[in-house]
Amino acid sequence: RPCGARILRVSGACETPFLEGTAQIIVPGARIQYDALMFPSLTDAILIFASGIAAGAINAVAGGGTFIAFPTLVFTGVSPLVANATCTVAVWPAAVASTYAYRVQLKESRKILPVMLSIGFIGGAIGAMLLLRTPEKHFSALIPWLMLLATTVFIFGKNLNRALGHFLGEHPASQRVRNLSSYTLQMAVAIYGGYFGAGMGILTLAVLQVLGMTHIHLMNALKITIGAAINTIAVVIFVLAEIVAWPQAIIMLLGGIVGGYWGAHLSLKVSPELVRRLVMLIAISTTIWFFIKEYS
Repeated sequence: RPCGARILRVSGACETPFLEGTAQIIVPGARIQYDALMFPSLTDAILIFASGIAAGAINAVAGGGTFIAFPTLVFTGVSPLVANATCTVAVWPAAVASTYAYRVQLKESRKILPVMLSIGFIGGAIGAMLLLRTPEKHFSALIPWLMLLATTVFIFGKNLNRALGHFLGEHPASQRVRNLSSYTLQMAVAIYGGYFGAGMGILTLAVLQVLGMTHIHLMNALKITIGAAINTIAVVIFVLAEIVAWPQAIIMLLGGIVGGYWGAHLSLKVSPELVRRLVMLIAISTTIWFFIKEYS
């Protein structure tokens, strides 16, 4: 087991340790759950805090902070499944705060907001529960492909939304068909968001286009609010399942607050497109790293 950790309970099927590269007790046919209060080294803590600052700043300018936060947790030794849950918890307060900031815009979407929030809660819960049911070794094998999917969505998201808008303009449909299609697609996005989540915001914007929305500020408000709903239910499930690395989550959260504040001012001086290109480069590099790590 990891140094300084104590075993809380044993059940189910045994998987990898809470932190990689540490000794573990193998109990055939048993899942071992570790104490979440395992503190990182000073070097790892600095890296995690710095990644929180970077992720918070990037999210404030162009989005895509997960491409920095999640790989950093894995690089510092947190197992991928726990890193995924920890990252969700770390970014959750910022998402909720952003939702409050958009409260004026949300008044214009009172008709669809309750439905989309309900879908977000249900889909997010399904995704989070699916994550808990995924064996660690299988999730580790999925990570390169999930990162590839998220990177592709991030890079080509604008083109996807532009093409989708052009298609919908040439092939008009009744509002009932639009509603049914968008709610079905949003359920799929919410499940993905509860399970992994990177690139979820871009996919949500595409769904809102299917719904027939064109006002970008209202769409952004809904994107952030729906994402906050998905993350909220996922956080509750992850906390109850005790798979959150709390020291790492708190360190990253504090870094995210600093980065978010700094990024809000930076967004007035730095081109969002320049930041997007930087995130693309990081996303491609980390995706390649995960493939090498998994298959080498």
